[in-house]
This record gives sequence, C-alpha cells and structure tokens, in this order.
Amino acid sequence: MKHVVFSDVHSNLEALSSVLDDIKSRNLEKAKKICLGDIVGYGPNPNECIDIVLDAVGENVVIGNHDRSVAWRIVGDARYLAEQFIMNQYAEWVLSWTAKNLNDKNKQRLVELVKSDKYIMGEENLIFTHSTPIEPGRMDYIESSYDATMYFFGDKKFKGKIAFAGHIHKPQLYHYNNETTRIDISKEMPLGKQNERMSKKFSLANSESSLIVVPGLGQPRDKNNKTGYVIYDSDSKTLEIIRLPYDFKQTQEKMVGADFPELLIERLALGR
Repeated sequence: MKHVVFSDVHSNLEALSSVLDDIKSRNLEKAKKICLGDIVGYGPNPNECIDIVLDAVGENVVIGNHDRSVAWRIVGDARYLAEQFIMNQYAEWVLSWTAKNLNDKNKQRLVELVKSDKYIMGEENLIFTHSTPIEPGRMDYIESSYDATMYFFGDKKFKGKIAFAGHIHKPQLYHYNNETTRIDISKEMPLGKQNERMSKKFSLANSESSLIVVPGLGQPRDKNNKTGYVIYDSDSKTLEIIRLPYDFKQTQEKMVGADFPELLIERLALGR
C-alpha cells in the first residue's frame, strides 16, 4: 500500500496545487493521503487550502501548532496568549489575520479539528504526527539524531515503528539499529535547477525503526525553495522524497496585496 504524506501547507495554494498535480500525474489518487498539520498560517489562502486539504485527506489529518493557535483565537481560548512568547511577531501577525479572514465554515472545521485532540495517528506499524511521537502536543522540534532518539527511538513502545513528522520544514531521515543514524538529505538531493522536479528513493527495509521528517510544503526552510512531499510504499518498504517547483511569485504577489510582513514574503524565494 502507498501512503502520500505532506505537512505544513501554511495556506500556500500554489505549492499545494503543485503537489496535488504531481500526485495526480503519478496516478496516486487512490493512495492514502495524510496531512501532518499546519494547514494554515504564514500564507494568503487559508480558506482554499482548508477546503482542498480536507477534501483530499478526509479524517487523515493531525493538529499542527498553527492550526491550534488560530482555533484558540477563534473561540477566545486564552492559551493563544502564551504562544505569543513562543512564536515570532510575523507568525503572530498571520495567525491573527487568518482567524479574521476564515469563513464561518472553515472556522468551524478548524475548531473541530483542534477539539478532536488528534495530535497523533497510527495504523499497523506507522505513526503520523506534526511534531514528535512522544508528547506531540508539546510541539517540540526534531533537528538532530539526539532529538530523534529522545522523541522517538528511545521509547521501547515504538520499537519496529516508522514515524512521519513535520513542523521543522526541513526534510530529514533517521534510521535506528542499536544506534541512531541520520541520512543527510541535502547531500542525497542537491538543489538542482530551479524548474527541475527532484525525487530520491530510500530503502527502510534494513532498519529496525525509521523516522521521516517530511518537507515543508508551503514554506520550505532547507535553503531549497521547492515544495515537497513523500510517498511510502509499505510493500517494498521504500520511501520517496519529492521536491517540486511552484509559482512562489504568485503567492508573494498575494501576500503583498494583503500587506503581509516583508520577511515572510521574501523567505519563499530563499527557502529559509
């Protein structure tokens, strides 16, 4: 069975459209599609992205920290005030903008998602979360082999599991066989040409456990401005990481028109 996994859409309609077009071109419409959260935040098309993502994945979506923060603003939950000390001023600006600009239907859908308390999903030996398998509601980041061990491999209940996470917007791959090994995705997948589609397959067959951090679909931060997603084939135990060009300039134009912070506009071209 094939699983199509993406994360951190962040209201970027052009990036989302590029990914879904690629999925369609590969005849993967029947594959199980899973979103690892953060449908909203940072970008200018929250309504469109909520509609498209939830139509594509159905119930196969977990809560991201930006989804949660917008929902808390909508319902007047004071917990969003504490996040002002965690998120930067630019993220905070867009969260407030998003809460104001969502239509009533999508306000309700986002609030219902957050009320579900679904920070992690699982099936057979697969785990899906926005942040970390251990205490996913804390929204910690995976950035190193130490983090991968502390938040996943170090817990015996996850032995033999394969986990997928997002949140950090940088693709990463870790294997565990008595010790944690990190595969350097930047070396395995060099930047290539601006308009070039990139993909690379990795075998997970010889690992006791594996942890995959998927690319940031709507706001890449690995110095590569291409959007991306992953495909996992459970029959062959193969992971494929895909990076795609998209029209980020169109996204930037929308952001300029809505008076978004300049830093958020510029970073789409830089991939950071």
